[in-house]
Amino acid sequence: MSKYILLFLAGAAVLQAGSVTSVSCTLGNVTINASTDCSIPFFVNGIQGFVAASVMVRETPGDLFVDAAAGASTNVNAPAAWSASATGTVTQWYITPGPKRPGFIAGIIGGFGGNEYASVGGVVGDGTFPFELGVPFEAIVIAGTSAGPNSPQNESSAGASFMLLEADNQTPVPFYIVPEPMSGALLGAGLGVGAALIRKRRRA
Repeated sequence: MSKYILLFLAGAAVLQAGSVTSVSCTLGNVTINASTDCSIPFFVNGIQGFVAASVMVRETPGDLFVDAAAGASTNVNAPAAWSASATGTVTQWYITPGPKRPGFIAGIIGGFGGNEYASVGGVVGDGTFPFELGVPFEAIVIAGTSAGPNSPQNESSAGASFMLLEADNQTPVPFYIVPEPMSGALLGAGLGVGAALIRKRRRA
């Protein structure tokens, strides 16, 4: 019977919050797809160049960051058509202890590069803002960029570094990582099915 419970637990774990990254490098008819970085070297008149892309992700409670970079070396032109792209996404669900109540969020939430997005519970920006405590909230950070012959180097960064405060705007409020709502629903359903199967087996 435990195998059914483990199956549902595994499914819930897959859906929990985390990071997703992808990069791609293309030079002529050669394409490399990877999860964190790629590079295709080339030589022109004895000079080495490369097409490259990379994603860097930092994911700790209260501090999420994504940097995506793509491009080609600028000291020599690539011998064939090329492109590079990089994207990274970090999502995390949190909850604060205690009842539902008004409070504040203070931090730096945003980014640069033209293809980026960051928010914590719908809050974006630098400074201190009203925030609802005691309920689950999502932090999400996305950065992506692409490059080609007409745009040799591109970079995009986004981050969410924050802390929560009580309504007095001074007392820090702890927060904890929780599974995404879908994960929690699946986990609850799995435990319910497992319990029903156990009861049925005992009656038999």
